[in-house]
Amino acid sequence: MLASYWVAIQHLNQDNDRYLTDKLAAIQADMAADSGPQSLSQELKIIHVADKMYAVRVLDSADNIVAESLEMPQVFPVEIFPKTLYIPVQRPVPETVHAANHKTFALVTAAADLGNQRLTLQLAQERTRDERFATRYAALLAVMLGCVVLTCAGVAILVPRRPLPPLTPRAQSLRRTAPTPQAAPVPAPGWPHGP
Repeated sequence: MLASYWVAIQHLNQDNDRYLTDKLAAIQADMAADSGPQSLSQELKIIHVADKMYAVRVLDSADNIVAESLEMPQVFPVEIFPKTLYIPVQRPVPETVHAANHKTFALVTAAADLGNQRLTLQLAQERTRDERFATRYAALLAVMLGCVVLTCAGVAILVPRRPLPPLTPRAQSLRRTAPTPQAAPVPAPGWPHGP
């Protein structure tokens, strides 16, 4: 059961990290094709309406905010994001933060290019539902394990208390149906069958 829990949580984390990787790649591609920060701000507003599971902030080389999603200023100050930049060929290693609004977020920082400028992307993905799922799944497995232990204990207590049926009648019935040994002599008058 522990292996089942571990596999499920690892799969969930890999899916979340893949989601982050895809979002980072999409945003970086949009920024590379885009012409300026004004259109980027408008695009982030559109993205927020379509997908409320993540928020984005773009910083310039002097750490000034170029564009950000609507909830970024209230929930995520610039300082809480990791300083290590995400490397595109590797799986992101997000930093998990529990916000004041009782939600859990994974934070990743990456580099992006906008024209000839080098910008910093800060991406926050909400993982509150995933954390609740992990907690509920662990509780379900604990209840199942408890039921298995109680069932095994009940069987271990009840089975030895029942009397076993007498073995003598069973042994006698086996002797009656057992074949005769092959080394035993065959009676001569009945063999071979003659005229």
